[in-house]
Amino acid sequence: YARNNANVGNLIANGGFESGIVGWNLGYNNTGLTSFLEYNIGPAYTLSGAGLASLRLSGTPATAKVFDAGGSGLIPVVPGTRYEVSSLLNAHRCHAYVLLAWFNSSSAYIGEVAGNIVTFTSEVYSLSDLRASSAFATVPAEAAFVQVIIRGLTTGEANPYVFFKNVYFTE
Repeated sequence: YARNNANVGNLIANGGFESGIVGWNLGYNNTGLTSFLEYNIGPAYTLSGAGLASLRLSGTPATAKVFDAGGSGLIPVVPGTRYEVSSLLNAHRCHAYVLLAWFNSSSAYIGEVAGNIVTFTSEVYSLSDLRASSAFATVPAEAAFVQVIIRGLTTGEANPYVFFKNVYFTE
């Protein structure tokens, strides 16, 4: 699998959520609670003229549990190649970050690389109400695929939300 770096843009389909949450799914969740993936949930959490995705739990989770949303499925990657991932996030009653989960050619999980943790909480009316989580990573030798994930990290507070926008992944 080869790619011309000069022509690589965002490898995440619908990373800005202009088409709703098409291509995004709920992922790993070890909280024991039901998670929800939603879009433009209300006036205080909708970007005017743009899409805003949210990931939430219903109930009160234990501390240090995780709940995920994943986008674009498994994306082919080239071992030894350096990639960048980023997303704008806002975290309510939890922490949030973007991460890359690596998989081998049999789609078995290998490991992950996490971006910085975002703890910022506010209503979301504009992009300035979000904070960036990002990471650079080199593909492990045994990896054939990656999935970009938005992760909520619980703090023990009830009904946590993660709002996210502009998910970006590229060489």
